[in-house]
Amino acid sequence: MTEPIYSWHILAELAGGQGLDGCAICGVSSITHWRSRGLHERCVPAMVERLAPSVGWAFVGAQTPAAGPAVEKGLSTVETLDSNEGAPVDTSGVPADVLGCIQSGASVLPLHWRTDEGTCSCGADCGNNAAKHPLTRNGKDDATTDPAIVVEWAARWPRCNWGIRPPEGVVVVDVDPRNGGHETLARLQDEHGALPRTLTARTGGGGVHLWLTMHGPSRGRLGQGVDIKRNSGYLVAPPSVHITGGRYEWVDRRPSAVAPAWLRSLLDPTPPRPRNAPTTGDLAPLVKFVSAAQEGERNRSLYWAMCRAAEAGHDLAPLIDAGIGIGLTPHEAHAAARSAQRTAAA
Repeated sequence: MTEPIYSWHILAELAGGQGLDGCAICGVSSITHWRSRGLHERCVPAMVERLAPSVGWAFVGAQTPAAGPAVEKGLSTVETLDSNEGAPVDTSGVPADVLGCIQSGASVLPLHWRTDEGTCSCGADCGNNAAKHPLTRNGKDDATTDPAIVVEWAARWPRCNWGIRPPEGVVVVDVDPRNGGHETLARLQDEHGALPRTLTARTGGGGVHLWLTMHGPSRGRLGQGVDIKRNSGYLVAPPSVHITGGRYEWVDRRPSAVAPAWLRSLLDPTPPRPRNAPTTGDLAPLVKFVSAAQEGERNRSLYWAMCRAAEAGHDLAPLIDAGIGIGLTPHEAHAAARSAQRTAAA
């Protein structure tokens, strides 16, 4: 079996070996949260881009014959793979693209499919989710790389579509043409520069999935019609069939490229540093900064200060009190604290 290429993981491990006296990228001398080493999680992408070759997650496509029934059905010529328990498993009934995913280290799951009548196999009116939602009880949490389980699913639901969960350290730019996604992405590239050529799938609905190497938390939406999918979710994968009848297919199988700096900046969920904000993560200046925030800047200033305090390991209670003191509700202040703690711990 071909080993998956996780260059972002290897390089981030190297980057994480810096000293603890300050982040290797931003230089801030606060507690770092990436494996308790000298690098903030949000700073990993910059280090990866600095050190990385142009190689990321590699899709290992199982080979199919030049002609014959196996090609027509999208089946693999790989007869057996070892299950997670080491026993050989006959995989001849599993689509080649699905085998390629699990051989590459990406978990897959079975999805409802398009019937001959053009409806979702669940029998309900699923709207935009038709032929895309999971067949198993726990949904995306049932996704696996175990060939034995995948073979069982393929036998139980031979017509099912397939979902894939991106590996950790990979994001997928999901472009939906029905909502203006192509126009949004074209505008962003005109403004910031072209995205690198990378692992790419064409969706059955006329969109594209662009796979890119990127660490750390990110926003879930880049713009109108352009969503961002990560390991916390899943995408419909080749060779699935869209509810309209179009088939998903890989159009570029090169390894995932490193996300460019402009894309990482747009996806960074950490708010930008407000004007006149303190330059350290010490708690007293942060409380003073929040207490001086004016109407219209209160929520943004509080969240920014809380992110800095959470990164430094401070108790957020004084900032919660400061937020309430400038007119925010307790609910708003506590919600900002929860969001900041999730961002700092990511």
